[in-house]
Amino acid sequence: MKPISSAAITDRSKVILINSPANPTASTASSRATLEMIARVAIDNDLYVLFDEAYKHLIYGGEEFFNIARLPGMRERTFRVDSVSKTYAMTGWRIGYILGPAGVIRYMPAMQELMLSCVNAQVAATVALDGDQSGIDVMRASYVARRDLMVGLIDGIDGLSCRTPEGAFYIFMNIEATGLSSHEFAMRLLAEQRVAVAPGVAFGSLGEGHVRLSYATGEATIVEGMRRIASFVGSLNDQPRELVG
Repeated sequence: MKPISSAAITDRSKVILINSPANPTASTASSRATLEMIARVAIDNDLYVLFDEAYKHLIYGGEEFFNIARLPGMRERTFRVDSVSKTYAMTGWRIGYILGPAGVIRYMPAMQELMLSCVNAQVAATVALDGDQSGIDVMRASYVARRDLMVGLIDGIDGLSCRTPEGAFYIFMNIEATGLSSHEFAMRLLAEQRVAVAPGVAFGSLGEGHVRLSYATGEATIVEGMRRIASFVGSLNDQPRELVG
């Protein structure tokens, strides 16, 4: 992770947002050294930190999740945002929660009452949070297998590349060698092969040259989807490309 430059801080700066593991890149910023660097910037410039930790249970390679609020001087300036969507596969229930300084949190009910979630969903979320957590390990292991499968298949397609995700369940695939913009790649892939990906530019200008894939699906679907992507990329040069793997 690149160091945060004080030059990026202005008199309008109020908060540093950390999304780790991140969507769409699936990279992490959970090492203590990285978070200590961010904490110094926050304290020196009197900034809050908003830590989006929705994917905290989906970190791979043995890395342990570490929240910046545990560092000296950060508890009183950190907001921790989480949900049941990723850890418990309850994306449609729209349940989330936040922990943070009481002086700010106390104003949130006035906003929340205008966006109140279904009580049934809140009860279901309570059961998920208080229940047996062993299923999380099983789910994480299945994601590792799917990640490795998809990365291997991408490596077998000439013109495509990716970094191995450190967490979450996304791959930010590099498509620059195809010569297509991320939007054109996504739209043509959908029209010609019926495979949906998210164009990188949808996440900001720095995402151009990439598309986001998700491996939150079965292995057979991953293999078939990558076969179609290989066929599409091969057709760009009228040279059919076989999927390796």
